[in-house]
Amino acid sequence: MITGLSRRILLRNLAVSMLAVCNTLYAQDKPADFGSDPSHVSVALRMRVAVSIKETVETYFAHWQGVPDLDFDQAFGDYLNEIANTDDRRSFDMATMALMAKLQNGHTKFDDEWFWAHSGGPTGLAVVYEDHQWVVLDSKRTGIPAGSVIVSIDGQPIEDFYKSRSIYINASNDRARRSHLFTKGPLFPPIFDVCLASGKIAKVTRADPVTPWDRPASPSRLPDGVVYHSIPSFGDSKFENAAIDFLKAHRHAKVIIFDVRGNGGGNSPDNLLQALITKPYRYWNQLSAMSIGLLKAYAGMADHIDAKADPQDRGFMDGMKAYFRRPMLYVPGELVEPSAAPIYTGKLIVLADQACASACEDFLMPLKVTGRAIIIGDVTFGSTGQPKLVSYGNGMSLEVSAKRVSFGDGAPFEGVGVKPDIELIPTLQQLTAHVDPVLAKALEVAQGE
Repeated sequence: MITGLSRRILLRNLAVSMLAVCNTLYAQDKPADFGSDPSHVSVALRMRVAVSIKETVETYFAHWQGVPDLDFDQAFGDYLNEIANTDDRRSFDMATMALMAKLQNGHTKFDDEWFWAHSGGPTGLAVVYEDHQWVVLDSKRTGIPAGSVIVSIDGQPIEDFYKSRSIYINASNDRARRSHLFTKGPLFPPIFDVCLASGKIAKVTRADPVTPWDRPASPSRLPDGVVYHSIPSFGDSKFENAAIDFLKAHRHAKVIIFDVRGNGGGNSPDNLLQALITKPYRYWNQLSAMSIGLLKAYAGMADHIDAKADPQDRGFMDGMKAYFRRPMLYVPGELVEPSAAPIYTGKLIVLADQACASACEDFLMPLKVTGRAIIIGDVTFGSTGQPKLVSYGNGMSLEVSAKRVSFGDGAPFEGVGVKPDIELIPTLQQLTAHVDPVLAKALEVAQGE
């Protein structure tokens, strides 16, 4: 008789034994053969992806301290059992997304281009969770204006809807997870009803096209000596270069306002920072997984000691297991010196929100710790971490964060974010009236001295 535990062990051993076969059959960049129906996934491809996930997570994942109660071996065994029972690609994708979401990290995820292309379209709604309400920040859907409060989806209370979908969303905390719900169109039905707090019900058909989201409009009127520039992303060097050109053109401005709200990151803007920083700062402290065979062997010794063994021996082996199972390499943040001739040394104000993530937070951190800028708005997303990238050559890909950082003084960052100097979140009434209190506060501060 095979017990549940024995079954999980067998499944895990099967996965490991298949590694050599998978590596032989599939080069990592070789497209998968789906035959005539790409909506189905062969057992060989499922095993290839599964084994790759196990190996990559165990080797590179740097955030185990963020999930202290997770038994990943058990979760992985359950996952193998689930994907063994179906060759449906959507089911496989959903199961794999759920497994990776258990690691609770914003830079660790599984993705599949086919899944997005064959699951309808976007929701067309930008929604934030503030003050225990789901508030529409912006909308491309008729009948759902900005400022609306969503209370249910297809008659299901929005909280219940969120909880049933949250298991598929990778994020470092619940706040960040909630902020991504409406960006995950495939988690919604192709057609669904949105009930608003006003009592109005609007129907959303995700297949209906939506126009691109608008960039924030520059203020039409600014006080003398105050200039404004939006940086929507660091995903393309053109945005960093444009910001540097802006600094050069306004190097004598009394106050510069940079708006990085909605900036989801990209590449760390080191050149832009060098154009602004005037004091030394301590870079992020960094932790990375340290995979050494001997340490893993020490960690596994406790598994071979009989439970009835001498308590002292057993205690020693358990200590070895706890100490060596997931060792980490710690690198203190280096001291970064400012440029000898920064482009702009005047007063700097930066507008931020919870969508500011990754490289955007790399930009804010030095400005925050050196006091170089006054940061106004909401606490940022709280996730960075140089992911290990794996492409399966078929639209499927894996990212596993290989770096966990903290502030130079040791304060936590992951799941915490960068806190603004002036925390200001628009109210429901301000959103409805299309008022921007964050920019208004920045203009007030700009003229305050």
